[in-house]
Amino acid sequence: MAICGISLLVAISIGNDFGGNSVVEVAAFATGNILFWLLYATIFQLLPQDVLASLLRKKHQAEPCLSVIAPKESAECGHEVSDTNEQESTKAAITQGIGGKAGTIETEIHTIYEQRNRQHQSEMLQRRKRVLISVREYVLETMSPFVDIETIRIIQEDVMAWANNIEHTPIPVHVRNGWSTLDSRHFIWNIAARLRLLGGDYSIVRQGLFIKRMFPDVCKDAEAEYLGKNLTIKPDEGFVHIDRPNKDDWRFSFEKRKDKE
Repeated sequence: MAICGISLLVAISIGNDFGGNSVVEVAAFATGNILFWLLYATIFQLLPQDVLASLLRKKHQAEPCLSVIAPKESAECGHEVSDTNEQESTKAAITQGIGGKAGTIETEIHTIYEQRNRQHQSEMLQRRKRVLISVREYVLETMSPFVDIETIRIIQEDVMAWANNIEHTPIPVHVRNGWSTLDSRHFIWNIAARLRLLGGDYSIVRQGLFIKRMFPDVCKDAEAEYLGKNLTIKPDEGFVHIDRPNKDDWRFSFEKRKDKE
């Protein structure tokens, strides 16, 4: 506003000298406006910037050079400067960041692994417990008509020991009439089929030896090898039938019947 006002006064003054010619006044106003703006820019814009830049250059020249300098400052210090230190610092920062993230991820993976492993171990322990409970109940259910309660306890303990050690040697037991070698073979096979689900190597040889040692009187005329090779023969004959478990269902037939009832 000040520049326009001054330019207007100057234009009127010059126009009066030319008899109030409007063309002269307009030309004088435009010329004055331009000149005043140039003068303003020179005094208030360009001159202060030059003075400030000069002062900053003098300040940088007075300061000592640092061991690590930016490329723009290297010429002022008179040394050859490369970007090696700066690049190494950047790489170190990036590596530290990546290493930190990798460490966090590794920790999370380890935590998840430990949790999943504990969960799996707990599930396997519970599964083993339930299988062994079914086996104990099966011994009681099957052997009750042929032996007394003390003998049942002996058979149960021998079977539990066999579950923990496949080389276990059972205590010989005596059974009442009506129990046959066929029943003995089916009985032990049904038990071994459940124990095998727990990861044991209950081969036909081990089963044959277990039968021979547990029921020596009944199996006195049969060798362990014969017993092992004929475990599942005539599966639906005798007092004890072959009772095959499913992969995800180890229960015996008597348990399934009870559930239905």
